[in-house]
Amino acid sequence: MNFSEMKDQAINGVKWYFNRNWNRDDVMNMDEISDELHSTLEMKMRIIISMLAEYSFGSTVGFIFNCLFKIENR
Repeated sequence: MNFSEMKDQAINGVKWYFNRNWNRDDVMNMDEISDELHSTLEMKMRIIISMLAEYSFGSTVGFIFNCLFKIENR
């Protein structure tokens, strides 16, 4: 996927997000979702949680490393 395709996909995502032609009943719908959609949402949540964990772990290691060795920026 090249940059222009990614840009178009992002623009379409923003347009879809701000398309507010749904009502309260659509938001409060408690019907079951399909297995395909559920697995997709589960995968995206795993990615987001792992990214947060990696960021937290990396910043903690960097902070400890900085405190132990007193790295100075030049």
